[in-house]
Amino acid sequence: MRKLLPSRVLTCWFNRSSNNKISYCTPDRIVKYMSTTPSVLRRQNKSQFQSTLGNSCQNSFRINANNGYQRNKHSTDTSTTTTTTTTEETKAKKRANVTTLSLASKKRRGRKITMVTAYDFPSAIHVARANIDILLVGDSCAMVELGYETTQPMDLDQMLHHCQAVKRGVNSCGGGKPLLVGDMPLGTYEYDDTDIALRNVYRMVKEGGMDAIKLEGGSIARARTAKKIV
Repeated sequence: MRKLLPSRVLTCWFNRSSNNKISYCTPDRIVKYMSTTPSVLRRQNKSQFQSTLGNSCQNSFRINANNGYQRNKHSTDTSTTTTTTTTEETKAKKRANVTTLSLASKKRRGRKITMVTAYDFPSAIHVARANIDILLVGDSCAMVELGYETTQPMDLDQMLHHCQAVKRGVNSCGGGKPLLVGDMPLGTYEYDDTDIALRNVYRMVKEGGMDAIKLEGGSIARARTAKKIV
């Protein structure tokens, strides 16, 4: 018989001896023996064994995980059988793709909206698996990834390269996808001719795979550009 566990958790060990008897031990070090002969169990000790077992061990048997034993599983060997409780595993529900409509719904209900920046394939995977609402591919990639001192050297082709990598990372995860937002770099939308900005935005959506784009500035000219794009 194994040594009793020094634990407050209710533990019960069962041993079958050579003379067809079962002994079980509880932490109070009381050892009781019951004959397992079928006829005897039917006539006398079956109900007594069940009631004693129920009173001693209640509804379940658990093992102290601190002593190196697994919990919620059944483990057996040649001399000892340890019975433990089992729990049902809950499966996480897969969320739907995040859209502007779902974000507007969260805003109406006063729920928080999360947003994280990513620039490449592996970081996009981490963001998607974390169930972030919005993933931004920012022009700060110029400093974080490309080693520039500012965001000014970033051009549209470089942004498209990183947007495509992020798009592939999100697609590889499966399940619900965050809303992808591409940052328009300097010199791609600050024109009086709003058609230039619209043409560049088309490239971000079609080639880069973005769901939305981000403009910077609050002037009247910027509002006119945003209206043209929308």
